[in-house]
Amino acid sequence: MNIRFLTAPSTFEVQGGLRRQLTKTKQALEELGHSVEVVSSLKTSVPSTDLIHVFGANPSVRDEVEYAVKSGIPTVVSTVLFSNRSAATLRRAIQFQAITRWTGWMIKPDLHDKVQICRQATHLAPNTNAESNLLMKAFGINQNKITVIPNGVDVNRFTQSTPDQAIQRLGFDSYLLYVGDLQAARKNVQKLIEVYQNHHTDHQWPPLVLAGRLTSHHPIAKMIQGDSSITWVGALDADDPLLDSLYRAAKAFILPSQFETPGIAAMEAALSNCSIAITEAGGTKEVFGENAHYLNPFDEQSIIQAIDDACSTPPSTALHDRLHTLDWSEIGKRTEEMYQYVRARANEASASINQL
Repeated sequence: MNIRFLTAPSTFEVQGGLRRQLTKTKQALEELGHSVEVVSSLKTSVPSTDLIHVFGANPSVRDEVEYAVKSGIPTVVSTVLFSNRSAATLRRAIQFQAITRWTGWMIKPDLHDKVQICRQATHLAPNTNAESNLLMKAFGINQNKITVIPNGVDVNRFTQSTPDQAIQRLGFDSYLLYVGDLQAARKNVQKLIEVYQNHHTDHQWPPLVLAGRLTSHHPIAKMIQGDSSITWVGALDADDPLLDSLYRAAKAFILPSQFETPGIAAMEAALSNCSIAITEAGGTKEVFGENAHYLNPFDEQSIIQAIDDACSTPPSTALHDRLHTLDWSEIGKRTEEMYQYVRARANEASASINQL
């Protein structure tokens, strides 16, 4: 198949999970013999395209999705969205918007755009069942229009790493590790640092190591300045071997996000034999099951307890084994099967219209 990938420009501004999902899915599909091109606009590439895959139901791609669907090309959207609000609350907000949008005023125009993207797309590919349920209950999407495609992980890469490079860089091992965008409010890193600085001495926690984007004027940069117990190693490229080594040398990996779908960095850390303390919000439990220590990102005591538990518990061999089934090559096969299903449904619909 000739496939076009599209995402919001902001996806490539950080080394985030959505960027990793797009890049690794592309690689897996190419290994299966498909032609995949990442484009910034669909309007010049639709004629030669068998299927379009949009990564992220971002309002900036709404017009592109509408154009693709009107052009008759099957269009899949990996929604990558979640909310800590209930489905009922979101549904009421959507209904309210439908009533008021003709006045030129909407309380959350980005929510309206996300709903439109999901309703217009040919098919949706959320990462978790929790996300799928949100799409059905809040957005009113039919279950037949949804295929859950989980995030993957590089099994060979993260099971064969060594701690040497990280220990040489840091000068110590056995630390708490966070990897991700330090500046994104959803990631809740500022709360993590506040908890760590207030309690690490009493709880005898090891040093905290942070890896990710951070500008000098950001409040987090000021919080950690001069704190010898916290080390920032900078923003790392997804393929940087230091990343592999950081996971391997860490005692525990902490992901205190407001929600995750479900946290690729935590999956990589678990394959690298880290104990995992992770947010309970989003679809994390579908991947980590009973083999992680869950925290309420809005509750300081919950974060403290999860860190304590991760520090005192060995890595889960059961989780390590489960993640072997989520290699990106397997995710590529699942994605290919979804594409075949979507194209078959589109062809059936086209044939029915031609018979009228």
